[in-house]
Amino acid sequence: MNYNIFIVHLLKRRKAVKRILRKKVFFRVPVLKAGKNMKRVLKKQQVANRILQTATQMFTQEGYHPTQVAAVAKRAHVSKVTLYKYYPSKLDLGNAVLVRIIEDGYAAYGRFLDDPDMDFDDKLRTIMSVETKSYQRLNMDFVQFVLTNLQGKLGPTSAAQAYNAGKKHFWLVLIKQGRAEGKIDPHISDDSLMIFADMFINYFLTHQYQADFDVTKLKEEGPELLQLFFYGFVGKQA
Repeated sequence: MNYNIFIVHLLKRRKAVKRILRKKVFFRVPVLKAGKNMKRVLKKQQVANRILQTATQMFTQEGYHPTQVAAVAKRAHVSKVTLYKYYPSKLDLGNAVLVRIIEDGYAAYGRFLDDPDMDFDDKLRTIMSVETKSYQRLNMDFVQFVLTNLQGKLGPTSAAQAYNAGKKHFWLVLIKQGRAEGKIDPHISDDSLMIFADMFINYFLTHQYQADFDVTKLKEEGPELLQLFFYGFVGKQA
């Protein structure tokens, strides 16, 4: 390139850069694009959460099987097509509801398990009270869905995985405090306590298909069973 032509070319580029700087348009388009993408992602999350919250309310109060997907979509103010974009089937939606309930439950218990102002007895009573009230509000058809889901009979295993992922930490934290306060029989090992906890849950998972198993009775017997479970768990009445 001729030297004079090179100078002219350089000056033109400098003028172009100055014009861009004066107009203050550097990175404007990419930033706007990123902002729009973020808003789009947030909106999708809001829609998904709204559907999930609506389904949680309807499944737990009205039952899993009686509740139609169309009814969930209508109450969530979305179309069935939109709902199926987030949850491809009713089973996927029901499974997502159960996973959310399990994760939220562990999170809620985690907050008071770490509360230094609550002793072991207070925490046991709180757990029993919360579980009893929650259980009595549940529709028994949904309870049946939960039991069937956790056993893996429906296909998805994410709910069982969510339950097992938080189970060990939850119980070991509670056991540690119980031992520190002398409330748990020192002759009972942690492994035995975990087996006992699993036995309680597995009873319902394995007996729900027997002819004499009536899931509706659990609504009446639930509080008694919880009391027996937690006081049996510590090896003596707290």
